[in-house]
Amino acid sequence: MTTTSLPRTPAEPLGLPPRERLALALRALAAHGIADLAAGHVTLREPGTPTWWTNPWDHLWPSIRASDLVRVDAAGRVVEGTTAPSDFLDVHFALYARRPELACVVHNHPRWSLLFAASGAPLLTLDQQSALFFERHVVYDEYRGLAKGVDKTMPAVEAMLAAGAHTAYLRSHGLVTCGASLEIALFRAIYAERSAELTCRARSIVGGAPIGMDDEVARATRDAFERDDPPVVALNAVALYRDVLRTDPTVLT
Repeated sequence: MTTTSLPRTPAEPLGLPPRERLALALRALAAHGIADLAAGHVTLREPGTPTWWTNPWDHLWPSIRASDLVRVDAAGRVVEGTTAPSDFLDVHFALYARRPELACVVHNHPRWSLLFAASGAPLLTLDQQSALFFERHVVYDEYRGLAKGVDKTMPAVEAMLAAGAHTAYLRSHGLVTCGASLEIALFRAIYAERSAELTCRARSIVGGAPIGMDDEVARATRDAFERDDPPVVALNAVALYRDVLRTDPTVLT
């Protein structure tokens, strides 16, 4: 019997430089419904520096490449790269200033997160992934216009900090999530959107109050995830990155 081995992707995707991992993550986010034309932005800290890699203003996430990304300082000034970053990174830098352990912030306008935030209903813990957000999210419902400038971004950041939340659903705006690594933030963003979808669909099907986990089970499930974050997140991130690489290896160029 003859066996054929699949071509291997670069040693380990998690060992790639931050710029290349961010390109992979942006592709993965887009594949899971977290993209809005050229809108949205992700920042990833360059280790050991007060600078962050981010996507440019005018590139779509489904086709972005590592060479498209740009590195900026805390004032949004370009320190590496040739493209133009978003002018709307204030929420990122506000979070980094208040939570220095963070390495990554993700923001975009996915449709289910928008619908859920507009519903006025609580997020349901309908499966174990939804438990990631039990007592770890806020719904911020005071839209203040385009989120540029401290006066527009700090109230949402303060709401997240007050609740000890890593995820915020912003009514009339979108989704913000963050993490101590790119992969944690990626994992949370994908499941935040999925949890919003499950809540919206369950309410439309049942027409009343769908039955989710009770609080004790949801809290225990969340705590188990948080204890096991590194291996669970790494496993899923490697799978996501390899899927992107097998579809289009030029993402790293």
